[in-house]
Amino acid sequence: QYLPLLALIVVTGIAWKARRRSRSPLAVLLLYAGTLFPALGFIDVFPFQYSFVADHFQYLAAPVVIAGIVAGLAGWLERRGPPARTAGFTATAATIVLLSALTCRTSARFADSETLWRDTIERNPGCWMARNNLGADLLQAGRMNEAIPLIESAVTLAPRNPAGRINLGEVRLLQGNAGAAIVEFHQAVDVAPANAEAHADLASALLQTGDRDEAATQVEDALRLRPGFAKAWTVRGNLDLASGRTPEAFEAFGHALALDPIDSSARSNRGMILAQQGKFNQAIIEFQQAARTDSNNGSLQLNLANALLQAGRPVEALASYRRAVELQPESGVAHRSLALALLQAGRSDEAETQFRAALAVDPRDRESHRQLGAILYRRGDLDAARGELEQAGPVR
Repeated sequence: QYLPLLALIVVTGIAWKARRRSRSPLAVLLLYAGTLFPALGFIDVFPFQYSFVADHFQYLAAPVVIAGIVAGLAGWLERRGPPARTAGFTATAATIVLLSALTCRTSARFADSETLWRDTIERNPGCWMARNNLGADLLQAGRMNEAIPLIESAVTLAPRNPAGRINLGEVRLLQGNAGAAIVEFHQAVDVAPANAEAHADLASALLQTGDRDEAATQVEDALRLRPGFAKAWTVRGNLDLASGRTPEAFEAFGHALALDPIDSSARSNRGMILAQQGKFNQAIIEFQQAARTDSNNGSLQLNLANALLQAGRPVEALASYRRAVELQPESGVAHRSLALALLQAGRSDEAETQFRAALAVDPRDRESHRQLGAILYRRGDLDAARGELEQAGPVR
């Protein structure tokens, strides 16, 4: 293990002795060592979390050596006369063409992050990081079914890495299993107690189960570790909102947005507070800004549609309701809300279709039964109307 150091000392000595004849070798050696120095372990860099050795650390330093070799060859060819220079130019052109072709072929792997991670997994199936990162990208794109096996396999390959545990916890939350999410987030906190994201996600999951005290402890830990962590401020806002501290929640969401203006969760929650206060036009602005960064969020579209309807903008509301139904076809609330908006617009036939879709999701939806019964009654279909109204039960 001392051979590389011994070789460096010998090469440096030779370059130093040759400096009177030519300083180029010494210059190349010093530039190469200086460029490589930050990656030798003397300075803490992000990849050291996973490995202290990586061949690609020398990529930035390699051009120094290449430039030195090319300069040396150019000088040698210059001294050899025209035939040698012609041969050198020809070889150079052929090398450039070859390297350009290889670069074009290789660059296709970097078309986007998904292509890169899939190529990495194909070449190295045991790379937990590529599986975890691809799973996270797919999860963010709303492709949860594709993301789950990748994230689960990443956790299997690296069970003590907090990133995989955190992503698996996010999956469990999206599946509606807060208990399982808490288990994953707890394990992430156990293996990485200084990871603010793990604490914030654990707090969010605990809040969903109603454990506000422990959620408060975890979110305080997250903010202590990273006071400028927008996600932790959003969770703090959610905790304040759940505890009935609306002004404090609004302020916390404001902190989150100051740190991360595209935090769609904080924007959406601010919109909810404004809508509850009757400030529908301000709420619409918040919902619309949130929707720009979270365009596949059906609940967000539903909240936007409700605010638009309350603000007297029914045409825009209908468009948002339709988008909500498109994103959440299994949501009875989305179908019923669209149906009510259609009914208000005088489009009872379309409303009937949506009320029936809502009842297909939730046959006990009394409001949909009642409204559908009223539509059938006005149409003169009394028997069908009676059946719907009986299922709706007495008006409360």
